[in-house]
Amino acid sequence: MKPKITNRQFLSASIIIFYLIPLLFFSSYSIGLMPHQKSWAILSLGLLTVACGTLTLLLLVYYWEESIQTKLKDKQQLLPLPKIYEPDYDKGDKVAQITSQLDFVGSDEQDPSDENSKSAERRKEVYFTEEQSKEGRQEMDRLQEMVALKNEEIQKFSLEIRELQLKVDQTTQDYADYRLFSEEQLKQKQIQLSSLQQVVEDQRSEMETRQEQIHQLDTKIHDLSYEIKTLLYLNDEEKQVLFPSAPSAESLVEQPEPPNEPIQSLFDLHEEDSCSETPIKTPTEAVQLLKKCINIAQKLTGVNYFGNEISRYRELPTSYYTIDQRRLFDSLRIETRALILVYSQKELKVLFANNQSKSLLGWTPDKIASDFSTIFQAGLADWRKMIGLLSTTVETQGHLLAKTKYGQELLLNCQLGVIPTGLFRHYVIAILYPA
Repeated sequence: MKPKITNRQFLSASIIIFYLIPLLFFSSYSIGLMPHQKSWAILSLGLLTVACGTLTLLLLVYYWEESIQTKLKDKQQLLPLPKIYEPDYDKGDKVAQITSQLDFVGSDEQDPSDENSKSAERRKEVYFTEEQSKEGRQEMDRLQEMVALKNEEIQKFSLEIRELQLKVDQTTQDYADYRLFSEEQLKQKQIQLSSLQQVVEDQRSEMETRQEQIHQLDTKIHDLSYEIKTLLYLNDEEKQVLFPSAPSAESLVEQPEPPNEPIQSLFDLHEEDSCSETPIKTPTEAVQLLKKCINIAQKLTGVNYFGNEISRYRELPTSYYTIDQRRLFDSLRIETRALILVYSQKELKVLFANNQSKSLLGWTPDKIASDFSTIFQAGLADWRKMIGLLSTTVETQGHLLAKTKYGQELLLNCQLGVIPTGLFRHYVIAILYPA
């Protein structure tokens, strides 16, 4: 068995080890270094000081322990045990004391009268004490039964708590499973929705493509019908000129109605100008020809391209005016007195040049329209300046330097005007003639 070390023993040992022994060691060491008289005086004084300090420390430790023990006793007295757990030892002690007194009295020799009276009193006391002990046992049994019942209730409550904890765990697990399942379902729905949206977008783009194709085909149909009507009308006119007595095409085949104004005006203007084919030489003649071309452009009426609904997802491009532009170009192509250009301010390019470009510059009309910036490179700055002036005025004039097909440079007078109204509003018509 290991000895139990109390607080006092531990403190005493620590004082001796860490205080007395080092002091004695250094004192004995100092005796050898000093003279004997001084060393013995210092050693005795040191031992006396050590003894006083040790006693003082031990007394302080002793009083400290006593104060701690008194405080613990006071706390125990202030906090008594409950009555349920306090065993009733007083009754048993009383019974034991009474029985010992009876035995002691029986052993002593007393008078019979006193003994009878005292025995009666003692019997009564014994009877009462026995009754009290019985009541105490009954009370103890009742308390034990209550404790047992409380323990059973505690066990029942603990079982219920376990069951509730299991139910809570099961519910949390079910919730987690349901959440995972719902997230998976939501992801699948999102994937399906995205796929359906993609299908809708593909179908919409395909529908737009189909509508675009339908519109292009409709434009081609109108263009071809216009060409057929023009050819039939020209064929009928030629037959009437060559064979006045011959039957017209209307009597053989049902002739469609000719175009409204452009073709008629084209031949009327051709007949009016057949007598005057002299080239333009003065600005006054150029202004007259410019006004005439602007009037022709303003009188043109467009073919009904807007009968069908147009998709709201695209705008109407300039290519849908191909038929109307061709009618205008056919009206201006027969003019041979000067070079006529049609310029689109929206597209910033030349759309048309008449046949006079070949006799004047040596270039074909298509070459003039496609390579305008190259042919008129020297006068391109003047051209842009005149186009800029048209934003404030209706007509303007100037000079342009053009490059011929043979490498020479030719100075041309230029008369520009803007079409104010009609289908070709804001288009620019230019009349070019040698300076």
